[in-house]
Amino acid sequence: MANIEILNEIDPGPSNSWRLTFQRGIWHYGGGRSEEGYRFMYRRDDGSLQAARGQARIDTLDQAQALIDEARHLGWDKEPEESDND
Repeated sequence: MANIEILNEIDPGPSNSWRLTFQRGIWHYGGGRSEEGYRFMYRRDDGSLQAARGQARIDTLDQAQALIDEARHLGWDKEPEESDND
């Protein structure tokens, strides 16, 4: 199991409804190992995360692509920093 530190999030809103978000984060594993990566995650209408073992059903590829395009526009596509634990 990993503890995930969210670095950036694209949340298209509105904040009073369930919505698919795209997150960039660091997965912290046992033994001091960590990896940077991305995930799709739903937020509930109260703003809390819907934990579903990493699975998020995406309505359309266009929806996924729009979130990825926004992440690229914000500069998320730079290479992750090398971990000292690799």
